[in-house]
Amino acid sequence: MKRNLKTSQLTMISMGCAIGTGLFLGSGLAIQTAGPSVLVSYALGAFVVLLLMGCLAEMTVAHPTSGSFGTISEKYVHPLAGFLVRYSYWIANVLAVGVEVSAIAVYMKYWFPSVPGIVWILVFATILIYVNATSVNTFATFEYWFSMIKISAIVGFILLGSYVLYGTDARPNMGTGNFVNDGGFLPFGWWGMWVAVFISLFSFLGTEMIAVTAGEAKEPDIAVPKALKATVFRLTTFYVLTIGIMLMIVPWKSAQVDKSPFVKVMEILNIPAASGIMNFIILTAALSAMNSQLYASTRMMFSLSQSKYAPAFLGRLSKKGVPLWALAVSTLGIFLAAAVNGLLPSSSYAFMMGISMFGAMFTWLMIFVSHLYFRKKWEKSGGRKLPVRMLGFPYFTILGAILLLGLMITTWFTDFKIMLQFGIPWLAFLSIAYFISKKRKVNHHFAEDMANSSLKEELKELR
Repeated sequence: MKRNLKTSQLTMISMGCAIGTGLFLGSGLAIQTAGPSVLVSYALGAFVVLLLMGCLAEMTVAHPTSGSFGTISEKYVHPLAGFLVRYSYWIANVLAVGVEVSAIAVYMKYWFPSVPGIVWILVFATILIYVNATSVNTFATFEYWFSMIKISAIVGFILLGSYVLYGTDARPNMGTGNFVNDGGFLPFGWWGMWVAVFISLFSFLGTEMIAVTAGEAKEPDIAVPKALKATVFRLTTFYVLTIGIMLMIVPWKSAQVDKSPFVKVMEILNIPAASGIMNFIILTAALSAMNSQLYASTRMMFSLSQSKYAPAFLGRLSKKGVPLWALAVSTLGIFLAAAVNGLLPSSSYAFMMGISMFGAMFTWLMIFVSHLYFRKKWEKSGGRKLPVRMLGFPYFTILGAILLLGLMITTWFTDFKIMLQFGIPWLAFLSIAYFISKKRKVNHHFAEDMANSSLKEELKELR
């Protein structure tokens, strides 16, 4: 928990966590859901994230802690809100860690088909646990280079695709005509485009990581706003350009859910060893996402312990300032994902994605809600002038909350219904746990007060 992270590292950590399998694999699902209008879906998703980052930047600079939005929700909304946000974000990342490590085992089978998947799960889990257990600088260095590989791959894809489309004699079935062929720009209507916005948000998950790392950043007042702006604009450019080029090269009906659209494009262009290259990049994406999610879940559990909502030993730090016990608890997702893969081999990815998405979406919604409370209370208390301010307050904050809530409700009418089926009982369970915990604390304090009072009376009598 030492302030060693630089602006460049913050940016790469956030981009690395956001550029994961959601873009490399999930984009195929988004394209099949919306057709060419997926470009609008990703633009709208980026707009929601831009509003979110504006709120988050303002609050994070005012409170640069590892508890981040969980601490802010507790302080400005209600202790219950902080409890729900931190545990929901923790479980989202814990589950996501399990999803990624299970996917890694599948990717390694490409090169080593005879080696059991459990071997790769243990090998890579051990490596990344060690990376997270050493120091924040070790974690940041690994994440920086993981992110560099992914970003280089995307830039390379954009340059290659642009060259094929405009630098050579493009094939007749390539070009902007693919945006309106096969049913027009909106083959599934506005509904398909709207549902794909939710899928696009899965690709942007992880941008909020900057707020979690703020507690370990050098000069957070400067580093956090710069990193947030750079992340949102670069991600938006990468996503829209990449998917636009994909659609111009490969007609949208040819994009498959079970195969990365990147691989499809490389196969069409006859790139040697296309599958092997893409497998390596997706493997790196999964490792990067797992690395970041393990970090985020560890810091959130540490924050819960600091607020006395989790056992005190989870808040203990190593000599290098790492909460090792919180890290150990946050590896539970690895074992849970292995179990789910065994029970639901054909639908484990969608199942785990739906469950983990709720925690992340609920956290995002609470960031908007917290910002409304934060600004009002901050101005009323006469605090120092905020170095970063969200534009268009409160209208843009309310707009972001409405859009996100609308997308969450939309999932009830789609294949992602599992998100709310899991999420609503999860919040109910956490709320009951909170009030039971609070009641025990009150009883404990009452017993302590009574004991102290009795002791004072006895001392008086002895005197």
